Amino acid sequence: MPQPKTCFVTVEGLLIKVIFSKRKTATIEVTHGEALARVPLRTPTAWLTHFLTQRAGWVREHLAQQQVLLATHTINPWEARCLLYLGQSLPLQVVAGARVSSASLTDDHLVISLGRRSTKVPEQLTNELTKLWLKGQAKDYLSERLDYWSAVMELQPGELKVANFKSSWGQCNSRGRIALNWHLMMAPPEVIDYVVIHELAHLEEMNHSARFWALVHRHCHHVDQSRAFLRERGVWLQWR
Repeated sequence: MPQPKTCFVTVEGLLIKVIFSKRKTATIEVTHGEALARVPLRTPTAWLTHFLTQRAGWVREHLAQQQVLLATHTINPWEARCLLYLGQSLPLQVVAGARVSSASLTDDHLVISLGRRSTKVPEQLTNELTKLWLKGQAKDYLSERLDYWSAVMELQPGELKVANFKSSWGQCNSRGRIALNWHLMMAPPEVIDYVVIHELAHLEEMNHSARFWALVHRHCHHVDQSRAFLRERGVWLQWR
């Protein structure tokens, strides 16, 4: 199958990525600070220009909204001296000149020890160590939540994969294997549970049909709030 044709079009000062593929309708979205249009193959240039021009105001408005969210929710533990962990602010204590670099939870704060032999600048090393620590916590916590909800929903997923997706919080493939993004460890427990329930529901409904959402709502009573929370914090996925 040939790959979709991609190009960039500038309309009213806006740079818009356009993907041509086998589809019948044209759509436009703004994700992670980028405007993306999807249009049918052989879409005439004049029609495409008109389509993008008509929606330029909408694109500009949503880009501005995403810039506000970007400024509000960007993750930088070094600057903030704290890390979001299960929805709570966890203070960071940065210790320079340690024998080895490490991150460890002590009482109510996370100790980041910067190894004296490291050639990395303190900000880079601090942020890398906090990410490694979060990833380490993710395997046990997400596995426990997946086991819990699997039992409640009477579903049997395959082995959990802790992933580093750029644009999704979780996935479920046709073989029943569920992958959950380690960035979820910054979200409150109820939001994490929503994502777990969402992916488990795909074991019965590999789609987003009415039956799928009915199953999700049956086990999760804060679906809309959780979806809004994650939508506003898509910038977290850019912390890599």
